[in-house]
Amino acid sequence: MTPLKVIASIPVLATFLEEIAHEDLTITVLTKPGGSAHVFEPSATQVVEIRRADFFFALPSLSHERGYLKSIQRLNPHMRVINLEKEKPAVFAHDKALKGDPHSWMAPEVLVEMVNRMVTVLSLERPTQSAGYRQRGQVIVQRLMAEDRRLKETLKGVKPAAFLTYHPSFGYFAKAYGLTQHGLEREGKSISAAYLRRVLSTSKESGVSTFFVHPGLDHGMVSRVTNFLPCRVISVDVLNPDIFTVWRQLTNALAPQN
Repeated sequence: MTPLKVIASIPVLATFLEEIAHEDLTITVLTKPGGSAHVFEPSATQVVEIRRADFFFALPSLSHERGYLKSIQRLNPHMRVINLEKEKPAVFAHDKALKGDPHSWMAPEVLVEMVNRMVTVLSLERPTQSAGYRQRGQVIVQRLMAEDRRLKETLKGVKPAAFLTYHPSFGYFAKAYGLTQHGLEREGKSISAAYLRRVLSTSKESGVSTFFVHPGLDHGMVSRVTNFLPCRVISVDVLNPDIFTVWRQLTNALAPQN
């Protein structure tokens, strides 16, 4: 049986697609770990793979997909685009504070919906393999639900219930576990000195002691922050293909006693 050719917008989706379907898929990831899901230009190799793809498992809220979705579809009008953000748990879907936050995969409950959507699409495409897809998908869902329970228990009542981040990538995570995210960057724009002081002052008042940064953040910005607000600096790559590692990095920093 010829493997289906699929495009995954980010690494964690590729991880789960591979776990669900194994050798039934060949997967191309648009944005690699350590990269930016907001500033994206497809490579020549990716363009070739897009032209050949059967499916694109997409997160349209990502800025590169908002900008490139139509051009990607023009490259391959026969490719089916699967919107993995179409269904979200109501607690996230109706939260105005999350509007414009494309990092929906940071909440296990949302990933459960995405995995179920992947399983449904692949099962309809390959019905003879659907029993295996559904079984393996259910294993992933159970892991995600168990991790969600662990995170809720670990972060219940944690103090301070707030953290600072340069790029505000953790809104869904914060919403899921009753935390407050103080983000420095706004829509990728330069930060003024006055705005920086305002956010850092608010963070200090909230007792923030942890500053999450993405790989490659300018050391000068880190110094400006820590000179004003003494805090631990933790590098976290939200594009890590192992999302469980990401969640453990966050919880180990926020609730080290656990």
